[in-house]
Amino acid sequence: MLQAVRANKQDLQGLVRDLDPDAIPVCEAPELWKEFVAIARLAESAATLLARRVEEGDTWRQGGFRSAADQMAAEAGTSISAAEDATRDVQAGQAAAADRVGNAQRQVVTGEGEHDQLCREC
Repeated sequence: MLQAVRANKQDLQGLVRDLDPDAIPVCEAPELWKEFVAIARLAESAATLLARRVEEGDTWRQGGFRSAADQMAAEAGTSISAAEDATRDVQAGQAAAADRVGNAQRQVVTGEGEHDQLCREC
């Protein structure tokens, strides 16, 4: 799993590195933006789902952090309260994360075909 995620991250880094917003046709920009938002939501959902396992591990203690949330906040560049919210989502039965995954997947699936219609109108 880790290897596949790293490969996808490298692919995405290449896409972002090569992204020239001015070279994107205006008719494609909204759909491309939606795709990147869907990717971000999926990634955030995966991170939320993994928060419990990070908390169960001992790497935060070994790293000198006060808590798993402290470690996750430091590594994600977010606040401790945001990391605590992620662990609370998981502790609440992972329903919120599962909903976000489902919503992001539905957006990716239902977004197909709209691009063709928009570009025909340009």
